[in-house]
Amino acid sequence: MRLPEAATRLLAVVLMALAPLPVAAALVSDALAARVAGWQRMIDPLMPALLLLVLMVVAWALVQARRRAHQLAAAGEALAAPFGWRRGLGLGALALGFALLAAAIGGHDTHQRLLQWDAAVVAAAQRGVSPATQQALRWVSDLGDVLVLTPLVLAVFGGLLLRRQRVLALGWLLAVLVNSLAVRVLKGAIGRERPAGAAELVTSGASFPSGHAVGALLVYGLLLWIVLPLVARRRWRAVLAVAGGVLIGAIVVSRVLLRVHFVSDVVGGLLLAGFTLLLATGLLRPWRPGDGVEWERPWPR
Repeated sequence: MRLPEAATRLLAVVLMALAPLPVAAALVSDALAARVAGWQRMIDPLMPALLLLVLMVVAWALVQARRRAHQLAAAGEALAAPFGWRRGLGLGALALGFALLAAAIGGHDTHQRLLQWDAAVVAAAQRGVSPATQQALRWVSDLGDVLVLTPLVLAVFGGLLLRRQRVLALGWLLAVLVNSLAVRVLKGAIGRERPAGAAELVTSGASFPSGHAVGALLVYGLLLWIVLPLVARRRWRAVLAVAGGVLIGAIVVSRVLLRVHFVSDVVGGLLLAGFTLLLATGLLRPWRPGDGVEWERPWPR
């Protein structure tokens, strides 16, 4: 079934309105951000154990999902194939790119050369950034903050459960959770210092990889992947896809222009999130509404 046209238009307007230029204040207050950052630093030593636990849950979920897929296939239901050679090649390229970048940051000489390149890009990008633009960038940046993404993730999870899409709901939640924990573990393991300008804003953890870049690409990208097949008109699908891409790009760029991340930090975040996104969409494709299955409850007309 398809989303009603009114809901489609509303979703398009909301996505396009998420990156306005003239705003006066940040979405997330500094006091609240500082409190959450403190909590994150407190539980960082537990992150490797939590990540291992969640990965065990993921392994169990994959076994259950595979069993369910075999049951549906035996019942004569056609399911979309989860993987192909192109997806596997893409996963390999993303993993290799992230590994090479992390290794470059870990080496002293390569890190120094990378820092010089980062500094040159940031210096060029900073030209013409006014104080008003800085405020707008903070607003845009907060759209990738954990305090904004967490309610969105939980709302989508609840909505999928209401639609009786249990496998998709669990996959959505686990993909985001695994990536969030992996970011904290990698930050602690690599330990890259933030740019000098980061002291002006509330930040949590080391610099590489960028948590905002990871969260923005994975959460908004995976949400678009779920929603787009339900949009009847091709024109509105294109509008949503472009708006989502602009939103993700704006969040990523804002982290560099606010001087809380190096360019290589956000590149690393995009590589990590891209890997998870490509993997999650491949594994969840048989349960994607409009691409192998339909909603068990139709959308209201």
